[in-house]
Amino acid sequence: MSGLQASGGRESIHGIAARLGCAFMHICYVWCMRVTMNFDDELLRRLKKRKAKLGLTVTAQVQDAVRMYLANCEEAPRPETDLPVFHGSGVLPGIDLNNSAALLDVMEGLGDSD
Repeated sequence: MSGLQASGGRESIHGIAARLGCAFMHICYVWCMRVTMNFDDELLRRLKKRKAKLGLTVTAQVQDAVRMYLANCEEAPRPETDLPVFHGSGVLPGIDLNNSAALLDVMEGLGDSD
């Protein structure tokens, strides 16, 4: 059964790929995604005006904008930071590390030795 017969009169993407002998069609089908986007009227008007002026489709403009955005917001790798290691006999008696308010009270009181 051909791809055309299997899909009720429309040729399937697999049928097109088989007919053209092209694996690219299948890869494109798997990796390309259709997305519905809602634009405010002013933004869409500007995109269409730019389309008429430059011949760029709205899709191409959105893809370019997303690529530029992602390129600009990718963070540079952070250098490794050496964290200080403190040695001692452990937590002071009566300190509960799970109670941050009490811990803060104790820490603030430790400096009041005058």
